[in-house]
Amino acid sequence: MVGESLRYVAELDGQWVALLAFSAPALHLKGRERWIGWSARQRARRLGLVVNNSRFLVLPDRQRYPNLGSRVLGLCLRRLSVDWEAGWGHPVLVVESFVDEAEVTGPCSFRAPALESLLDRLSALPDPRRGHGLRHRQRFVVACAVISTLMGACGYRAFENTTKKFTQRQLRALGAQPDEEDGRYDPPSDSTFQRVLNRLDASRVASIVGTWLAEQEVGAPGRLAQQGFPPSGPMGEGPRAP
Repeated sequence: MVGESLRYVAELDGQWVALLAFSAPALHLKGRERWIGWSARQRARRLGLVVNNSRFLVLPDRQRYPNLGSRVLGLCLRRLSVDWEAGWGHPVLVVESFVDEAEVTGPCSFRAPALESLLDRLSALPDPRRGHGLRHRQRFVVACAVISTLMGACGYRAFENTTKKFTQRQLRALGAQPDEEDGRYDPPSDSTFQRVLNRLDASRVASIVGTWLAEQEVGAPGRLAQQGFPPSGPMGEGPRAP
């Protein structure tokens, strides 16, 4: 790394569990400039307020400490601006990161009755959304996210790509509503996954899914693991560049 940078070590009970580095941002990033709305002159003056999460390594196996990557990254981001100002004389307003989204998921091995039983359980979750024109019901979006996660997907865009592989019967069993024009069942988009999942009580969803999984055929989770789970790594998906 060159230029301004900071490095962090995350410890748990005296043991190193993660290494992180933040450094200067990409000079030109089309998606970032479009999201922020900078002109070329504004970018030249303000680019120093952007920092890139250039390295992130989680050392233990991720199954040993669930959500360790998110926890460590959250702790770093809470203090990053203060640390950066102390070291480099100015705060941080935006942190960007690049993520390699590999297609690692396999086919969905759950049959329609099992998917319908998951849908019934998820119906107990309150839906805070109001108004007309909601294309996808909450329970359908959550069910798609659950099955996609079991197949190895991690992140909103990966959920969308995975559910595109579902058959029409599977989508219907998960609660999809038919399109008014052609009658087909369509999966949720990544933005729909983000809007719906960010409003949920994660612990309640985990309890519902855990109970449902315990009632399924013993071999089903094993087949999913063989078909779709990615190898252990530092993170499934971190924050994207805006």
